[in-house]
Amino acid sequence: MTTKQRILAFEEQKNILLNDPYRPLYHLALLNQYGLPGDPNGGFYANGRYHMMFLYEDIEVGYKWAHLSTTDLLHWRHHKDAIGPTKHTGGCFSGGGFVENDKAYLTYWQLPIGYSNHTSLKGTGIGIAEASGPVFEDFVKRDDLIIESDEFGYIDFKNDQGDLTESIGASDPSNIWKHNGKYYILTGNLQVLDKHGRNPDSKEEYKGDFASLFESHDLIHWTYKHRFYQRDQTNQFTEVSEDSMCASFLPLPSTRLGGKLSDKHLLLFISHNFGCQYYVGTYKDDHFYPELHGRLSSYNREFFAPEAIMDQNNRQIFMAWLGLNLETEIEKGWSGVYSIPRTVWYENDEFKMAPIDEIKRLRYQATSFNNVLIDKEGFRPKINLDAVEIEFNLMKNLKVILYNKKDETQYTSLYIDYDKEELIIDSTHSNSKGIKKIDFIQIKTVSIFKSRLFIDKGILELFIGDKYAIMKRLYLDYESAIKFESTREIKMNKIVVHDLMPTNPF
Repeated sequence: MTTKQRILAFEEQKNILLNDPYRPLYHLALLNQYGLPGDPNGGFYANGRYHMMFLYEDIEVGYKWAHLSTTDLLHWRHHKDAIGPTKHTGGCFSGGGFVENDKAYLTYWQLPIGYSNHTSLKGTGIGIAEASGPVFEDFVKRDDLIIESDEFGYIDFKNDQGDLTESIGASDPSNIWKHNGKYYILTGNLQVLDKHGRNPDSKEEYKGDFASLFESHDLIHWTYKHRFYQRDQTNQFTEVSEDSMCASFLPLPSTRLGGKLSDKHLLLFISHNFGCQYYVGTYKDDHFYPELHGRLSSYNREFFAPEAIMDQNNRQIFMAWLGLNLETEIEKGWSGVYSIPRTVWYENDEFKMAPIDEIKRLRYQATSFNNVLIDKEGFRPKINLDAVEIEFNLMKNLKVILYNKKDETQYTSLYIDYDKEELIIDSTHSNSKGIKKIDFIQIKTVSIFKSRLFIDKGILELFIGDKYAIMKRLYLDYESAIKFESTREIKMNKIVVHDLMPTNPF
């Protein structure tokens, strides 16, 4: 290809992206081929920059990690790809990040050479790649794996008689953390669950989610220590069919801005059948004791594979892959969309969550509606919904409805079911090309929730009360309008609409 042809091809692709009706404006959207899966991985903070890796499939050679960095969690710089297949190794699935003494370490699940089928998970063990600062541009895989497994990603321990004594996972390693002079990582258990825990007569110890803890004195030699936590077998938190993968384990700060650490830790993880979730609990004597559980998605993969970072202020921030991509997405030359980064903390004995404060920097025009009366006919502000943030109070009987301007029988509604204590997005009446269903998360209700609704083309993220959030990715072929509707007349003191600037380059 000549230089002129490359320039023309670039311009053509840029225009395709700029005119794509489904490509978001301020939610990070990658340029790297096929983001399915598209897990964020290997996050770390160093030298004033947040670094995040993103899993994608290079259609010619296999699974790689794209590498992006940012100073504000809004505008991202593309680096060279961090890791991927080599002459002697296959591609890389999910893992974590760690930085110490101006050197960054990426943990990853090593795939077999030639592996390209993400529907049948296989892996040969856990590897580490390293790069030096200040830019961390050139990551190099170590020659040897730190944990070796069979081809399916588990390790069976047997006694002298050949009887199984314990089975552990060797897949989807977590971030590395350091405690009392030693280094630790977690590994996931999907393969162990599939082999030993899904039959009715399976041992209870192999059913459901758990993680395995590995320890090192030098970041080179690693040994299995023990199971990190034990799931609640009464099933009050999770179900026996759920695995624990894509883990991130970090301490929770005591405020949204970081500062002093609380006495609680956060374990973020996913189950492949029911999606993104978390435990909050106590980390003691190299064990984790879950005390609180919550779900971050509605029993699906629309909010998936979280990755967390601690910054210089002890602020914990995570983002997730917004899954359920359209199959036709790759035809546009891009795939992979990510959530607004969220900050999490533990304050007044409660787990808290909110969008990062930096998102307010995108506001450039505000429109206020004061003393608004809302009834069953609905209040209909005339606003552009391409890229906005809407501040309002969500309460009983109130619904926020995005509807087709030309056909109001097509709509998506957001509301709280106070009887079931559920925060709901109902897209069953939309004409979205994505999955149309009633999505919900469990909440503890109060009379009024201060709420922030972010709309970015077809992406909805609703945050309420600095505690809960729910999202939906819609693929609509109509121009939407918004209305606030109530079965009884209510008065809202103020609704504020902020137009938001785009952050994606195109």
